[in-house]
Amino acid sequence: MLSGYVEKALCNNIFKPHVRNSSKSDQATRYLSICGPHAGAFLRALPKPNVTELDCEQFSTVCLLRLGIAYPFILPDSHCDCKSHALIGEFGQHLHTCNKDNALTNKHNEIVRELECLSSYAGIKFDHEPLNCFPDDLVGGIKPDIKLYQPRFIKGCNDNYVLDVSVTHACNISSINFKSDKKKGISARKREISKNTTYLKPANNNNLHFIPVVFETHGRVGNDAIKLIEDLIKRGWNTHGRVMPLSVIREYWNKRISVALQKGNARMLLGRTAKIYQGAAFEHDDAYRADNLRDAQVVV
Repeated sequence: MLSGYVEKALCNNIFKPHVRNSSKSDQATRYLSICGPHAGAFLRALPKPNVTELDCEQFSTVCLLRLGIAYPFILPDSHCDCKSHALIGEFGQHLHTCNKDNALTNKHNEIVRELECLSSYAGIKFDHEPLNCFPDDLVGGIKPDIKLYQPRFIKGCNDNYVLDVSVTHACNISSINFKSDKKKGISARKREISKNTTYLKPANNNNLHFIPVVFETHGRVGNDAIKLIEDLIKRGWNTHGRVMPLSVIREYWNKRISVALQKGNARMLLGRTAKIYQGAAFEHDDAYRADNLRDAQVVV
């Protein structure tokens, strides 16, 4: 409780003045994105292996991301090894939108896994990437991340729910054009609208409830995701007999999901840059030519 008040005070008294005085839209956007109620939960997490632990390199990386400090491991004028060969940027701007080597997909999957763990804790049966949720879909290819069976979030409602998880980078040009540098949560809201456009009608046609579960890179959580997580936490609290205070259960899961997001950010940034520089440093070396490797075979 106290940590929440402290974080709110910091946002109101330190970050907001920076937003007013910032001349860069991307920095203003970052300040707003880290001021979300759950954005800094990973900082309060007690490290636990395989659950809420970030190693030293990962933790320093996500702190640089949060503070808006250039990464020392990204060299000036570096370009991505994807087809666009785009400039990475000192803050790794391009990497947050490039899915080369499934880097963004892997980050997305970290969060999906935590939501599935939370659903299991809540005693709700679920399917991972369920097929044929929308049999009347004429276009095809619409597949949510999770299907919850009768979670009963609404009293008297036994319908199933489908969830689709997404991570959006609020500092994208498209988000900034949507005024993400002026108002909190705009990037997440923009993505929620996009997901609803894709899924809401097919879900309604098949007696399903759809929830877009959206996170911003810097940690802010979309409104629909906040409500879903709270509903799952309360369901789990009731399922386990209300033995522990609800506030303790809520803090645990908010920290755990926040760590999953930031761990995904760190792994993506560190992994992608390592791969890029590993390939670029000696790309003309003798070992990169297959014919040279074949010529090295010893013929007996």
